[in-house]
Amino acid sequence: MKYMGGKREMLGTIADAIRQMEIPIVSFCDLFAGTSIVSYLMADECDVVSNDVQSYSSLIAKAYFGDYSDITNVDEFADNVLKEAQKIVEGVERRYPTLCFVYEEELSFDKMEVLELAQLALIDKDFSEGFSLFKKCYSGTYWSYEQCVWIDAIRAISERYGDDPAYNAIIASLIYAMSYCAQSTGHFAQYRSLTPSNYRSVLMYRMKSIPVLFRKKLVELLSVTNIPIRHRLRTTTLDCVDCIATLSPGTLVYADPPYSAVHYSRFYHVIETLVRYDNPKLEHKGRYRGNRYQSPFDQKSNVVRAFVTLFDAIRVQGCHLLLSYSDNAMLAQDELISLAQQHLGTNYSINVFSKDYQHMKMGRSDKARMDVHELIFSFKLLKK
Repeated sequence: MKYMGGKREMLGTIADAIRQMEIPIVSFCDLFAGTSIVSYLMADECDVVSNDVQSYSSLIAKAYFGDYSDITNVDEFADNVLKEAQKIVEGVERRYPTLCFVYEEELSFDKMEVLELAQLALIDKDFSEGFSLFKKCYSGTYWSYEQCVWIDAIRAISERYGDDPAYNAIIASLIYAMSYCAQSTGHFAQYRSLTPSNYRSVLMYRMKSIPVLFRKKLVELLSVTNIPIRHRLRTTTLDCVDCIATLSPGTLVYADPPYSAVHYSRFYHVIETLVRYDNPKLEHKGRYRGNRYQSPFDQKSNVVRAFVTLFDAIRVQGCHLLLSYSDNAMLAQDELISLAQQHLGTNYSINVFSKDYQHMKMGRSDKARMDVHELIFSFKLLKK
């Protein structure tokens, strides 16, 4: 999915930094896993712990590591999922025949505005069937009513798979479809209010198909990841210090904490709601989850204490640490190294790697990308 701070382009640099540590890797912990791509990088190397306070991260990790060997024909499987979802969609259409919002290429701004306002008002409607969260709460926001009906329907079908690995693959593929249909700037901090200047762009996203994008990703995911993985995955949704306390001494911990005052629980709240499907209390225009988690690493008043507790936990547990950070983050490189030296002590060797990197701004400014130096700090535990 479109993910701020994603590490896909950094995987080679991360792998090089790990090799240069020259340590035996028996276990690996992806401490702030996000989309869990670094967890998957290590899948063939050792046992992996993929941790993140957000539930969607755990689900994505399980989708990567899933054993789909029972699915002999991925195209047929994807088609069957969509056939079952189509039945639910048709049932909704029969139950609510007046809820019909048609988006067409020649639609005018005035007519589209009427459609959008009518869908936004559905948050006050009492839908009777169980899987109605998205069409009630998000129609006319990031997605259209029709797109939300499909989101609810596919999410309902996923529940039929229970503990089967296909459950995670279905929801992960739905996350992809939602991400590329959303009329926002790449995240879900806020959807775009309709204006005469942007309505053609919004219309383009309203006309995208959730089932088409879902099927494309489900087939790809089942095909690419359906390779036996020799090592075990454990997923946790713990605070980083609590997670470290569960690790074996000698574990290599990869930490990629937030760099700036951006709360991921605000930028990806609807994905968390999709996974948990728990009818949360919604707040503000963006319809955020109430009581969202806020990391101390993206709070100027708490970031120093957050790193101190991280370094202390690593030292106490006897782990190695690989830390991703940025030259334009809240703490400067020298300050971060000084904190590490104070709290890790002399029993750790320190190396710093850097890579020129274009950071996606995700709509937070007029400039789409920003040039940064991505820093990777290597803290290698010497003999205890």
